[in-house]
Amino acid sequence: MKVITQSTKTKVFMKKIISFISMIVIVLFFSITVVQAQPVKGELTTVNGKRVLRVWGSHYDMGYAHGYLLADKIVELLEDYMLGELMDVKNYWRTRNMLTWYFRIPIEYRIEIQGMYDGMVAALGRRGLYSETINSYFKPVDIIAWNMVPEIFRLYFISRTFNNDAAEFCSSISGWGEGTIDGNLVFARNLDFGKLGDLLERNPLIIAFQPCGCFKKDWISIAWPGYISCLTGMNEEGVGAALNLGNEQPALDDLFFNIGFLYLGFPLYYSSITFTLRQGVENIRPLMCSSDPIGNFYRMIKSRSIAGSFDIHVFTPGNSDKIRSYPPAAIIECNYNGTAKRTSDDNQDYDPELFPDYYLAVTNHHRKLAEPTSCWRYDILVEHLNDTEVLDMELALDIERDVAQDGDPYNTAYMAGFIPDTREIWVSFAEDGLSVPESEPTYFQWEDVF
Repeated sequence: MKVITQSTKTKVFMKKIISFISMIVIVLFFSITVVQAQPVKGELTTVNGKRVLRVWGSHYDMGYAHGYLLADKIVELLEDYMLGELMDVKNYWRTRNMLTWYFRIPIEYRIEIQGMYDGMVAALGRRGLYSETINSYFKPVDIIAWNMVPEIFRLYFISRTFNNDAAEFCSSISGWGEGTIDGNLVFARNLDFGKLGDLLERNPLIIAFQPCGCFKKDWISIAWPGYISCLTGMNEEGVGAALNLGNEQPALDDLFFNIGFLYLGFPLYYSSITFTLRQGVENIRPLMCSSDPIGNFYRMIKSRSIAGSFDIHVFTPGNSDKIRSYPPAAIIECNYNGTAKRTSDDNQDYDPELFPDYYLAVTNHHRKLAEPTSCWRYDILVEHLNDTEVLDMELALDIERDVAQDGDPYNTAYMAGFIPDTREIWVSFAEDGLSVPESEPTYFQWEDVF
């Protein structure tokens, strides 16, 4: 007969208590896990044969969905394209530090990038974010670097400068009023960058942002996985912007104090031009700027310290009763020295003269902010527009095809067209063995994308 002692009773009681506590801990753990689980507020889909990423919610929500749904592609572009093709890898740690210390990124976009990073970790695990190139794990700062490629891809610390060769990246035209069949504004652009058949050409993406909050607007971006700032974008009101590189790129000594081995500057002094453009497209304008979105872009850019040289084509609807900007398109030229707004009123002030006052053209050369530089593509655009009586989208895209590029490193990565009055969109991506200029543009209405 087994004798149950007081000591045995105590042990049994303690086991029951421990089991009960363990059960409570497990229940609490799973409860917390469920509460903390991040819903994916987005979807990756195909519309009219083109990849479309839709994201919605808070900035963190949109970033998380973006990172979760496209984690593998983002890692591939960071590793094999940004580091593999563009950056000064031997000094990349200095680029990281410079972005961390000296560049001001709006807090909502830092939150979105953190969300993207967390989404990537959730999809791939931290090991999936390891970079053999830099022998380290990717961090949010690397996603910032990807979004600031227009500003930093020329940065080479060994030469202590930015490569300042005349840029041959991007072109765009616009027409409105008497120059179009119904007065609606027509905008078309080439985004030129990279090499024929590279990762950039193979991975373009339409992104539909639906940020929550009464101070935000839905907008679309034509970009790549991981790219949340604005290179080519338009919002639900038809206000948009397209970035071209400029030809007045600075040397490092123009931006920072050169102290032998080190470059020092004022903390968070410089602003990112691409994130500034996203603010102009996405955020509700101040009351005093509500009827002048182009003026709002100009004032925003003029108030920032820009670490580079850019020619930005901004546009609005041509016939809008709600938005009145005269004229409804402009070129904002900016560099580290200043900012200028070029409109169609300036068309005949520089050679070659663009005679109609309802057309605009831009490539990569300042014309008002600095002494104009010869550009064969700008000459062709002006020649076409001078011979054009009525500009429609078919003709606008044909004109852009005439200056499209298929060389190395100047290649047309995508072509886009917008009619902001009606929110219509055309895009050409390289596909089925055809380059961008050879591919038939795909047409979207605003509702198709959203």
